[in-house]
Amino acid sequence: MNLKHFSTVIFFVLIAHQVEEYVYKFWVNFPLYDMPKMVFVVLNIAIDLLVLALIIGIWKNKKITIPLLRIFIVLITINGLWHIIWTIASNSYQAGLVTGIGFLLIHLFFLYRWKAKIYIT
Repeated sequence: MNLKHFSTVIFFVLIAHQVEEYVYKFWVNFPLYDMPKMVFVVLNIAIDLLVLALIIGIWKNKKITIPLLRIFIVLITINGLWHIIWTIASNSYQAGLVTGIGFLLIHLFFLYRWKAKIYIT
């Protein structure tokens, strides 16, 4: 198992995360600013396309994609942690919580199982 597999798994969890946020209208409750639904949708599509391009690059052994995917993995894990903290702070379910927990669990599993080799190879 390496960064190729890990990033692919995280990508599919990202899609599930975005679906969860869409179904539960994340843009309505986003605490930082009012986000129109269309901005939310376009932003998510842009993120998906960028990450998909990085994953294709890593599978084609393009070295430039390695540090970018590692940055994405860290950011998406922070995003999962943020959803958990937001839910605890608001004392109610917040869109993205379930898959946010998924990001953290998958990250922890890969770190434990492969001794952080996803960051090395």
